[in-house]
Amino acid sequence: YEASEGIAVVDIESPEIYPETRDYRRTLAMIDISDSESYLVDIFRVDGGDDHIISFHAGEGDTTTEGLDLLPQASGTYAGTDIPFGEHFDGPPDGRYLSSGFSYLYDVSRAKSPTPGWTMDWDLKDTWETRLGDEPVHVKLHALSTSGETAIAHGDPPQNKPGNPRRLRYVVQRNQGTDIKSTFVSLVEPYSGTSPNLKEVTRIDLALSPGDHSAAAVRVTTAGGRTDLILSSDDPNRMFDLGDG
Repeated sequence: YEASEGIAVVDIESPEIYPETRDYRRTLAMIDISDSESYLVDIFRVDGGDDHIISFHAGEGDTTTEGLDLLPQASGTYAGTDIPFGEHFDGPPDGRYLSSGFSYLYDVSRAKSPTPGWTMDWDLKDTWETRLGDEPVHVKLHALSTSGETAIAHGDPPQNKPGNPRRLRYVVQRNQGTDIKSTFVSLVEPYSGTSPNLKEVTRIDLALSPGDHSAAAVRVTTAGGRTDLILSSDDPNRMFDLGDG
């Protein structure tokens, strides 16, 4: 963990969490826009295995997407069209179940190989009555990496906790193959009112060779006109051209 004025970064790795992975690491950078507003850059690296998944959800509320060509799934759950809600299809149907839980995600829509740069916005309800002021509060996810498939679905938080929302809207990005590498790059933007804090969010092409996931970079333009360049690299001595000099 490191912090300085305007930015705080945490880098966490757990390469032995799955025996098939050589690298399993999350880098998060919280970057201040002002004294009261920030955004979060999220870089998740996975090396090894054949099925990589990153899921995200915000709080209770309606969601909208831009840039996703979603096709509703006619039946079933995220586990498959023939697998009903709550079926333990990949583990024992009792307290020993430690598998995917995909059958608990329902109302599924899928998009094959969406173009990076799509967004999903949660218009949050004030579930716990903690909102300051009267303006609506949003969380907007900017997805900046390729995936074989992206899906959105509903999932239910525990219903034995008084006040918990009935359901939440999840988004799931997935890559599948043989001994694959993935770098999931996202930006999470909270904002209030109807105008986002960020004007433009794009991934910077670092001209890496195929299969090189050692670095990633993002360009952010704020609503106030500031441009931020964020680079995460495994090699502190390697030089990259981020553009604009």
